[in-house]
Amino acid sequence: MVDNMADQKFDIVFRGDIVIGKPLTQVKKNLAHLFKIPPEKVGALFSGKSVVLKKGVDAATAKKYQTVLTKAGAVTSVVAQAAEGQSEKPRTRKLTIAPLGVNIAPRSAGNAKTDQPAAIDTSGISLKAQSGNLMDASEVTAEEAEQVALPTWDVADVGSDIGDGSQQAETPPLPVPDFDVAEAGAQMGQAKEVTAAIDVSKVDFDVAPAGSDMGEKKSDKKPLNPNTDHLKLS
Repeated sequence: MVDNMADQKFDIVFRGDIVIGKPLTQVKKNLAHLFKIPPEKVGALFSGKSVVLKKGVDAATAKKYQTVLTKAGAVTSVVAQAAEGQSEKPRTRKLTIAPLGVNIAPRSAGNAKTDQPAAIDTSGISLKAQSGNLMDASEVTAEEAEQVALPTWDVADVGSDIGDGSQQAETPPLPVPDFDVAEAGAQMGQAKEVTAAIDVSKVDFDVAPAGSDMGEKKSDKKPLNPNTDHLKLS
């Protein structure tokens, strides 16, 4: 098994992915320098298709190539080659379309069951004509109609008072005061009392001397007498 691992060959495959944070222009310059190709031909490596950069190398060599290409900014994959005699094409399952109505659910031979239709008794069901009562007279339960006493009403004439006059209370008449219409410009408010003007020329009064008692309310607070003996003028 060790010899098989040593003989295994690998390919270095590039799909156009670059390392995150690396500028695309710088990655193209690095690949052009590594493979010694003109810069205008490097764009073919970034077409989106898988490109084999190195083919048929052992595992150690493939790891070295991948490390160098990663430093250059290219993200590559190491793909093992198929052994001799093996087909490189992936296996595909052959599919067919089942005929219409065939049960495609898998069933084992021991658990295979055949679905049997359910037996339903339809002897009590019959078809009736579209018109008429769908039920026979024998199927209907006879029920006596309840007798309801209806009052004898008449239609009153248009404009008639349909209320009960005996229940209406007479409204007493409201006393209406005797109003007159005032003249235009008349004062409608209550009369205001007019105070007669005082003739000050006929009032005999003198000016009191300064400091006289004019009848003012005296304060009961005693005046403050601060002690100033400890104060000195410098």
